[in-house]
Amino acid sequence: MGEHHAKYSPSKAEQWFGCPGGIAYAAQFEDKSSSDANYGTDGHTLAALCLTENKPAEDYRGVELPLGNVVDSEMIEAVQAYVDIVRDYAKGRPILVEQRVDYSAFAGIPDQTGTADAIIIDEDGEVIVIDLKMGKGVKVNAVENKQLQIYALGVLAKLEAEPAPAEAVEDLV
Repeated sequence: MGEHHAKYSPSKAEQWFGCPGGIAYAAQFEDKSSSDANYGTDGHTLAALCLTENKPAEDYRGVELPLGNVVDSEMIEAVQAYVDIVRDYAKGRPILVEQRVDYSAFAGIPDQTGTADAIIIDEDGEVIVIDLKMGKGVKVNAVENKQLQIYALGVLAKLEAEPAPAEAVEDLV
């Protein structure tokens, strides 16, 4: 989870596509986190651990995560469902976890990046982007999801600039 937030953040794409002026309006307010957002961020930390260390979420029960949430049954259930989906789509192929992608070329604005939770690139060059949503606060639809589409554009831009098999794509930025 990076510290830099793009002006046109992929996670806010549904908002800025619908109301571009909302970015300027929101800029006058302090960007505060909520307990739901912190829970989701800690859930992403757990998911990244599970995928990179090849462990089930249950192995982390009771662990306190960086933003203070303790891994409990609810988090384990949500994260494990995501981890299972990612591994199923990967079918043994490499999974790029928490990868920064640059979509500046498509935005027409420099320094536009975001962090994709999981990226899988198959041997035919098909890009699969999977994003973890923890189910608290705001409902998100995965169908035609602009955030995922932006991440995919960033991955495709990198692959177009430096074509390589999935095994060789280690850093997308």
